[in-house]
Amino acid sequence: MGKRGPKAFIPTEEQRRMVKTMAALGQSHDNISSVIVDGGLKRDTLVKHFRKELTAGKMEANMKVAKCAFDMATSGQWPAMTCFWLKTQAGWREKPQGIDDDKPLPWED
Repeated sequence: MGKRGPKAFIPTEEQRRMVKTMAALGQSHDNISSVIVDGGLKRDTLVKHFRKELTAGKMEANMKVAKCAFDMATSGQWPAMTCFWLKTQAGWREKPQGIDDDKPLPWED
């Protein structure tokens, strides 16, 4: 009888859901691989078999949060979120670029 190698890993639907959820919640690949199967899973095996779930989980979570932030920013009820959105998405700044604090502003005489 010949030597047998390790049993091939075949992911279950439950594992796929778990990986996607953990990725959405910001868990690292190392953390996910340590809990996905009893005794852990090599990080390379995780990425090989769950690439779609790792990518989709994080992307879908970011989309939900961005949608919420956008809704808050455009509602008129959350001025801080409006400012945050404009600074991070529209390139707005607190003061014009290139203006020195020591010099008066062009419209100040």
